[in-house]
Amino acid sequence: MHLIALGLVGGFLWAARRVDPAGEQRGAALGLAIGMLLWIALATALALVDFFYAQNARFLPVVVGSVLPVALILGAAGRLASVRRLVERLIRELPIGSTVAVQAVRVTAVGTIFKMLSGELPVHFVLPAGVPDLLVGLSAIYVSRHADRLSDRFLIAWNVAGVAVFLVALVAMQLSLPGPLEVFHGEPTARMVVSFPMVLVPTFVAPMFILAHLLTLAQLLQRRSRGETDPKMLDSDPELP
Repeated sequence: MHLIALGLVGGFLWAARRVDPAGEQRGAALGLAIGMLLWIALATALALVDFFYAQNARFLPVVVGSVLPVALILGAAGRLASVRRLVERLIRELPIGSTVAVQAVRVTAVGTIFKMLSGELPVHFVLPAGVPDLLVGLSAIYVSRHADRLSDRFLIAWNVAGVAVFLVALVAMQLSLPGPLEVFHGEPTARMVVSFPMVLVPTFVAPMFILAHLLTLAQLLQRRSRGETDPKMLDSDPELP
């Protein structure tokens, strides 16, 4: 899991270098990357002392850990000019197919299915969360290759669905963890998801995928605001109303 997390950090640096070859926003990119690495280290340290499970009944720390990275990066983009310029470059210059391609990493969700079949993870978590996550990852392979030919409406719906999968996962996870949403008390529970090393899925990997979805949505909205032709209109007859 840590290799996937580090790969996402590396992918971000690659994307930043691609849209900013002169290095004008290099400091912002490095600052965000260092922040990501520190967050990975913090989440790892907390998981090693079983913090996320032990404190779950008190304030749902894994939910906080999922939302906070997204909020911090969006906040930095809103308040720091250098970060905002970097994000604007990513939105403007990074191909939509590249931002969608990141979601293909979600095919690793097949591991949760194997864990369910081996009795390590509960059905109530894997079926509504792990299986759709895998489907998003598989579909991302096709969508990234044909992003320029797919309609904006489809791409928006696909990205919204990709974010919704994570929201469902956060709720499904809590159904067998100590806390206000606990419903299932038998084994197996979702404890593995909030323990080392899998805890990086909800606290880092998923937030990065959400940010990638938001980046793609921003690209699509910008494309529509500029009045660029929807790919689906390319095959239509211009004489038709």
